[in-house]
Amino acid sequence: ASEAMFSMADSVDRFLKLDSSPSSFLFLCHCDNDTQATRVAREMRGALEDRIAALGEPVSAGVWSQRLHFGVQSVKDVPTAWLPDLLREWNSTVARLEANVTDESRENVSGTVFSMKRLDGHFGWLPHAPASDEVFVGKLVEDICNASAEQWEVRAGGASSVAFVIPWAPDPQCSFATILEKAETMGASVAILYPKDPQQPLTEITCAGDDCDVAVSIPATMTSGEEALRIARSLARNDTVTFRFTSEDSDGRAAAVDTRGLLQESGWPVWPWLASLGWTAQYLNFEQRVQSRLEGKEKDGGGSTAATTAIEVFDGSGALNGDLAA
Repeated sequence: ASEAMFSMADSVDRFLKLDSSPSSFLFLCHCDNDTQATRVAREMRGALEDRIAALGEPVSAGVWSQRLHFGVQSVKDVPTAWLPDLLREWNSTVARLEANVTDESRENVSGTVFSMKRLDGHFGWLPHAPASDEVFVGKLVEDICNASAEQWEVRAGGASSVAFVIPWAPDPQCSFATILEKAETMGASVAILYPKDPQQPLTEITCAGDDCDVAVSIPATMTSGEEALRIARSLARNDTVTFRFTSEDSDGRAAAVDTRGLLQESGWPVWPWLASLGWTAQYLNFEQRVQSRLEGKEKDGGGSTAATTAIEVFDGSGALNGDLAA
């Protein structure tokens, strides 16, 4: 999901347009080595600089240039030992898609299990991902926007829980809403999308404009990489592929240091939006302003400003607004 934060223009734009000044941001990578970390840092920096240039007037390139920093060392190799230890302690989870491929073209039937990163569709619009104990039988559905619904309904009809595996590429004539609405109509219980280009990073399955009014009641996820392409090829050979939605523990992805030099948790984003980091910064800046005002009042008054304020609350003995009185 982290790569989607930088690969999607909407994610970067939301972050840049937020007023999070004067906070600074240091981006690092949970990479295998420093060479990989340097490449990732270059990609992250390029994604942000490209959007700053594209947005122009709404954001100030000069202000951001002083506040964005990109580490060229992997987190595990950072000389400050407390940071890797902290992120291991403040851990998070990574969503995975497990695929079990049975190659039935050989005399000896064999099974191969792939575990791939996945990015679930925006569940403000789509249902949550299935539970990890649910198993889905895969069916490859190519060119779904032009596919015959009757043909695929017959092919999918024998299984109670079918996962449509759908190759995807950006196409204004075949939006996510169109893909998922058709997949549901054709009998899919879940949709698994993968980019036709295996080098394409994970992309969030979401909606815009009128597409958000399309009612879709099946979950959907995006996965990518060579593994997804191999699974699609297995399905094209009529191999049996079953899927499970799983998760695994992972090192933490974010932490903050406030103006007092204290560590603060920032959690991890529900959706792959860089804006989640900006919102954390906004809250910490707000907290700092409140603390400064309180300290200023104490200094001016020569003592504590603690006071008691009475606030009326509902005690259960009266009727709420809208209740019918007897």
